[in-house]
Amino acid sequence: MKRSINGHTMAIRAIEGKPQPTKIWKGRKVDAGLEDEWLEDLNNIKGIEIISICGGHDKRRPAHIVFYPKRQDKSIKNFLSRIKEDGWIWAIEDKGNRGGRRICIASKSFAGTESGDNWWVEIAAKIKTALEDL
Repeated sequence: MKRSINGHTMAIRAIEGKPQPTKIWKGRKVDAGLEDEWLEDLNNIKGIEIISICGGHDKRRPAHIVFYPKRQDKSIKNFLSRIKEDGWIWAIEDKGNRGGRRICIASKSFAGTESGDNWWVEIAAKIKTALEDL
């Protein structure tokens, strides 16, 4: 039986006719360009549940992390203000499919480029700092 794929992968296949390179990390399929160290740093952040991650592939498909914060209150607005302070992180929040508030943090860069790799090196610390200050 053929294994099912997620919607993001389906969209890429529809447009390009081929899947992006992936690897298995802790039993989950992730973009091959994401370093294990970056994934570990994100996975170790207390107070969030990551539900989607993409290393970024081009301007149409930017690098991003989508997560549910454990705190589902007005502190989300404060978090968004703090995470965007430097001007190189884009972030929004909305109501997810589960009914809770989810946050998307994105970059105009993507893994495999100098600016993209720098973003991934620094993003976990930025998220952690913004969460700790609340």
